Amino acid sequence: PANGQPIMNTLPPTHPPLAPPALAPSAARRAFTLIEVLVVISIIVILLAVSIPTIRALTKGNNEKQAVNLLTSMLTNSRSTAIATHKPTGIVVYEYPPPTSGASEATSYIQLITQSSIDSHLKFRYFTRVPRTDPQQLPLGIQVATLDAGTNQFRYQTNTSNGGTCRVILFDSNGQLALYSSIAPDPSLSSDPVAVAWNINLFTSPLATRGISSPGFLVYNESGFVASHNANSANDATWLRQNADIVLINAYTGSIIR
Repeated sequence: PANGQPIMNTLPPTHPPLAPPALAPSAARRAFTLIEVLVVISIIVILLAVSIPTIRALTKGNNEKQAVNLLTSMLTNSRSTAIATHKPTGIVVYEYPPPTSGASEATSYIQLITQSSIDSHLKFRYFTRVPRTDPQQLPLGIQVATLDAGTNQFRYQTNTSNGGTCRVILFDSNGQLALYSSIAPDPSLSSDPVAVAWNINLFTSPLATRGISSPGFLVYNESGFVASHNANSANDATWLRQNADIVLINAYTGSIIR
């Protein structure tokens, strides 16, 4: 420095670090007792028992919404195809492999179909797959019923009489709702197990009871339906009205009503 005085070290003296205070025996960490562990496990089990039904209900609701969205999308696609190709086109809902008697939660599929020919003698309209399309799977446990035109009857998977599994919605070449009777898979698909599973015609009499198309569909949870199902079809219809999501087709414009 200018005045010749030495610089004083102002840093505080260093001290060795203090050792942490020893814990008293009473403050030492102790393990959980068996009773405490059992109490916690019991609480977890109770919470799971309460929450699982709610989770299942939410999942079922989401599955139904996904099914409605998928069906709506494919209906829109089939209507566009009908207008573009000038051929009656629609969708068919079926189970594959076909369910056995009393089976529940069968896997359902949707296939785009288009008219291939008409049998002038038997008055049948034959349908085949729309080229370059694949079947789409519905969420597991979700089924679709269709409403017969002009009647108060529903067609669903467990009803196998008079074309009971015929679940078809069709649009004509103008994109309007087409209500056809006597529809069937194209004869060239007779060796196709998937087409056989369509079951859109059971060759019953009279012609009016053969495969027919529908003005709309109902999406429902199959396990709930099976639990309430009995020999009384009126009860089935009531359950479907109260528990199914309903989608209808406007007969004049072909638009989808949800």
